[in-house]
Amino acid sequence: MLNFAEINALLTLLEDPNGYKREKATTQLGVLGIASALPKLLIRANDWVPQVRRAAVLAIYQLLTHNNVRVFIANLAHIDCLNTYSRADHRELITNIHGFIAKPENQQYLLGALQQGDIQTARAITKFCLKYQLLNSLDFVLTRLAHTDTLIRTLASERLRTLNLPDMEIALQRAINDPFMPVRREAFQMYLLHFPEKGADIAQQMLFDKHSSIQTIAIRHLAQQNYPVEDVFSQVLLSPNQSALKIRCALLGLSQLNARQQLPLIRGFSAHPLPSVRKAALQTVVRLSHDDEARKSLIVALSDKSPSVAKEASYLFKKSLSMPSLSELLDILESTNSEHTIKVCLFVFQTLNKWDQLIFILKLFARQDFAETANKALYVWNRQFNQSGLPATQRQIVEIAELYKLYNAVIETQKDTLNFTLRTSKVIT
Repeated sequence: MLNFAEINALLTLLEDPNGYKREKATTQLGVLGIASALPKLLIRANDWVPQVRRAAVLAIYQLLTHNNVRVFIANLAHIDCLNTYSRADHRELITNIHGFIAKPENQQYLLGALQQGDIQTARAITKFCLKYQLLNSLDFVLTRLAHTDTLIRTLASERLRTLNLPDMEIALQRAINDPFMPVRREAFQMYLLHFPEKGADIAQQMLFDKHSSIQTIAIRHLAQQNYPVEDVFSQVLLSPNQSALKIRCALLGLSQLNARQQLPLIRGFSAHPLPSVRKAALQTVVRLSHDDEARKSLIVALSDKSPSVAKEASYLFKKSLSMPSLSELLDILESTNSEHTIKVCLFVFQTLNKWDQLIFILKLFARQDFAETANKALYVWNRQFNQSGLPATQRQIVEIAELYKLYNAVIETQKDTLNFTLRTSKVIT
């Protein structure tokens, strides 16, 4: 029997650049039955030398004994990776290994590996058990739903539909409270489909789920049952001391219901102290209001003290047909001291023509606290200048010339380029 040093020497030879040495080491490890070599043998099964590949496959088959089942289970993720390799067709090898692991006498080792293995191994074993329908269904689903990994819990949720009704109800009680949305949504849909008497009560709870896709399913289901969903949401908004999540869900729920008559109530939350509530109120007001009213709300929100609300306003502006004018952006510039407000203004001003963009940037140089942002914006403007051949109007020429004289001294890195651009465009002489 080889000692530890000799086994390590053989494992090292598996990575030798000489193909003859790799083939010889592969053959010896298979004959000796060194199970610890399996991960490297799986790599050699896709070796660029055909003789090494054949030797590796033979060595893997020699290791395929009952004593080594735990090693094969621990390397299931590596075995499945053979499917992605293209130097040879590994399907027969993978099928034979899977058939060996799936034998009834080996299932006890699968259960032990599920509880002790690392994340990658646990994922591979979970997929394996689902593929071959191994282990007790309810026990398997419950243990997988209790796992910390979201992918494993998602895979387990797909097994819910195969359970009988008593077992399904037990599993759904855990899945319906899962923190990961796809698992929660699957459980919710299963409740509505197989347990409608309980599904109605759960749907009322799901009206205030933090994810909109689940809330949408709940609203649609309850609306079909003539449940007063709009009244429930309105009552939440009228009641004091409600959580931010409930208020946010109520606002977005009224938006889905297209409840325009609730707009006066909804607008009151545009000044709520919590940014998440203001953001939801803005989304709802924009969706339910007429274009002019929505536009006014978005202009105000661009100056919001919360970066997330201001950013959402800029995104909603991009989606709308009406964008802020240069004068409106300049008014915001004069009234703000927030860096994030300037950044969202620079985001939405891309719809202006290039000369109005330059006017805004030059005005930005008037604020010493925004000099770095202004220089960056000017650099981007210079890079994109030739994307449009639109000439400057007389108004723009006069305004740009005045601003250039005022702030030419504070422009840092782009002074020469800007000067050349303006002279060749006949904006300045």
